[in-house]
Amino acid sequence: MSVVFDAKSQAAGWSGAASGVLGTWNHTPTGTPTGIIVGVVNYNGFGASGVTISVTYGGTSMGVAAINQTTYGVNGTFSIFGLVNPASGTQSVVVTSVDGNQGDYGSAFAISVTGSDLTTIFRNTSPTTNTGTSISNGFSSASGDLLIDFVTAATGTDTISSPGAGQTLTQLTGNPATAFSYASSSGSSVTMTEALSPSDQWWSNAVSVKSAGGGGTTKVLILAH
Repeated sequence: MSVVFDAKSQAAGWSGAASGVLGTWNHTPTGTPTGIIVGVVNYNGFGASGVTISVTYGGTSMGVAAINQTTYGVNGTFSIFGLVNPASGTQSVVVTSVDGNQGDYGSAFAISVTGSDLTTIFRNTSPTTNTGTSISNGFSSASGDLLIDFVTAATGTDTISSPGAGQTLTQLTGNPATAFSYASSSGSSVTMTEALSPSDQWWSNAVSVKSAGGGGTTKVLILAH
């Protein structure tokens, strides 16, 4: 079974928030989701480090999924969260800072999927950073997985565009320097790409959403008679 994109939604973004809820919005799946992925970029304009972000979906806490990458020196966090077998129907996504008086601003998105594994949401995760006009992140996957690449640049006025072949790109609301793209995986070695203008430092958090029953060992029973 292949992982199929179901629906996407975004927070309107937040600015000047202190400790507590940074952003909240409703996500409405098209079908009955087997997985939910939430990406959050958050920057502390007052220079505080170690800001901790938590996310709930439909009231259920989402564990940060192997990617919790600090960016913008020590002042920013850039994370992807994942949850298997989420509640069906419209659910509230809530992004919270658990630190006091952080003066945060940022934005977030959610993607629901169907056909994903009900035990492990991500087969592989890949955080990377570099500088240039070409964003590129290579990592391992499996045929039938759904690839999601969450990208951001060091300067808020930069523009991310031109996703790679087969990728669908969405810029985060009010933030041209942050975007996510997704594509179906057809092999074990994949690369997600986007263009950045002008040349700047960038960060990419990519995940391979694991397909149900895919990529494992197949056992064949032979009956002799």
